[in-house]
Amino acid sequence: MVDVDDVTGRHHGERTPPAPAATLSLGDVRLMSDVEAWIAEKRPHLLESAEEA
Repeated sequence: MVDVDDVTGRHHGERTPPAPAATLSLGDVRLMSDVEAWIAEKRPHLLESAEEA
């Protein structure tokens, strides 16, 4: 499982995750395709790590 803070970069300086598709009382909901595209653009090393696992 991937830590959302790690993916969005909250601990690494990048703080602009993809826009939410919806906002619920528990928090934002993002489309998986939007998150994957964002990761590919902003944090490609995470995709490389996932492929190796």
